[in-house]
Amino acid sequence: MPAGPLEPRSVSCQKLVHRLANLVPLEARTNRRIGNLDSAEKVAAHAESAYAMTRAVAAMAPEEWTPALLEHRQRWMAKRAATLWRCDLD
Repeated sequence: MPAGPLEPRSVSCQKLVHRLANLVPLEARTNRRIGNLDSAEKVAAHAESAYAMTRAVAAMAPEEWTPALLEHRQRWMAKRAATLWRCDLD
């Protein structure tokens, strides 16, 4: 979910902004350059990232980052973390 300063936020949207799935790793220089640009410009920068995980976000949501996509990514990240860290979450 975008965190631009001019976008109105509902309470449910505010809860999504700080979810792990909404955090996208990005090179520091690129992150400074795109700052609070609109979503289309951020997606273009994400698509060119050196990080595969960031490029995947651009491919997953080329036009809009929705709560449903955020939930999908959150579940994927949790499963991936459990696999990589070999955690038993049951």
